[in-house]
Amino acid sequence: MYRLGMVSFYAVHVGRKQGVFNTWSECESLVKGFKGARYKKFATLAAAQNFSKFGSETKQANKLGTHIPTINAITRGKRKLAPVASQHTKRLKTSVDGEKDLNNTNEHSDSKIVYTDGACSGNGKKNCQAGYGVWWGPDHPLNLSCKLKGIQTNQRAEIAAINACIKQAKENGFKKLLVRTDSMFVINCVTKWVHGWKKRNWIKADGKPVIHKKEFLEILSNMNDVRVTFEHVYGHKGEVGNEMADRLAVQGIGKSL
Repeated sequence: MYRLGMVSFYAVHVGRKQGVFNTWSECESLVKGFKGARYKKFATLAAAQNFSKFGSETKQANKLGTHIPTINAITRGKRKLAPVASQHTKRLKTSVDGEKDLNNTNEHSDSKIVYTDGACSGNGKKNCQAGYGVWWGPDHPLNLSCKLKGIQTNQRAEIAAINACIKQAKENGFKKLLVRTDSMFVINCVTKWVHGWKKRNWIKADGKPVIHKKEFLEILSNMNDVRVTFEHVYGHKGEVGNEMADRLAVQGIGKSL
């Protein structure tokens, strides 16, 4: 079984491209034959990020910026989303009441930030297996990697991940939460479509019942105690938090209930 704790991170500070990568082959392609290349292998993501950005394993406060080094994607058969125009592209942020605005760092200075993801091996096929991940930060005690209970689908795994992190926030007394997810489906469900569903007694616009009513009711209940803002991020585009949540989700597939 794939174990997150055994993962190594290859950081490139000086090379053809700066960043953090999962495999030596990727790192080697960026530094081999490059004059003055600086690179190193690390056991933790935080140390690798610091080395990639600053050339040392510890942060240099006077050089802190907003860019997060890239980390390569894990392929797991998930649908590909449209590419981000640049690493500084403004992302769509949706609050619980459905209002949309552009990402504002100051606005979330007192919010806990969490990344969620779901994964399903053989999604839509017989005997498929799903898991979900919640990533609060490097070695954070609240990080989750879980096997999905019940019907095994990627969408249910995405829902379970968001449900889990909001429940964690409630249990730990977090009042404001910024959830970053690559599932626009779940964001739309919780911030838009749910209002119509409730008016129609949990019937969708096409006349069919909402399949995941129980899960969405639990999310809405937990959101009564936590102010939640959702931010859509693009999957497999190098955002470290999204990549780590993805790893946890993939790891969860192989776990026992």
